[in-house]
Amino acid sequence: MMKFAKHVYGECKETVLGGPTAFGYVAGLYIGSLYSRTRKLIKKTYEVEPELVKLHEDLQDKLKNLENNYLSVDKGLRKHAETLGRYFETET
Repeated sequence: MMKFAKHVYGECKETVLGGPTAFGYVAGLYIGSLYSRTRKLIKKTYEVEPELVKLHEDLQDKLKNLENNYLSVDKGLRKHAETLGRYFETET
């Protein structure tokens, strides 16, 4: 980060009447810190991504299981409703 800040500082120093400026140094530090933070975030993203992919797959499996359970319960309830319907039809 400091290397990048010194580079930006040097560029600003040469463009502003050949003298050093606090703006160039501060701008270099700010841009360098943004660059550093961005690199860290990208690194963390690549470290976390495989875990997120696995978690996503696990959640999809669980959702599929819930759908299958819902369908089997729904089928069972419909069967009981038909049985009860036939029972009440014969009773009346």
